[in-house]
Amino acid sequence: MFAGEIAVGDVVLPVHVLNNGQRVIGQRGMVRVLSPAGRESGDLRAYFDRIPSKSKDLDLDANFVLFGVPGTQFVSHGYKATFLVDICHESSMLLR
Repeated sequence: MFAGEIAVGDVVLPVHVLNNGQRVIGQRGMVRVLSPAGRESGDLRAYFDRIPSKSKDLDLDANFVLFGVPGTQFVSHGYKATFLVDICHESSMLLR
């Protein structure tokens, strides 16, 4: 697994590339970039559920990923990196 960072606007998110090549953003990072106050923790579902009339393709559970943190016994919660793009696209469509 490889760890890195990506800047989304003014927010720097920790990102991971898993051994299978899957790109993942941790749940805290997803909440931080999507929440107006830049919260450090919380349940992404609370923010996700605020998107009215989501398309059926926007599936929170289908994009959820559990992954081990190297050098620790901890398991982290995250989401496929492309899911952030999907959420932003869906949100922008509502503003039209």
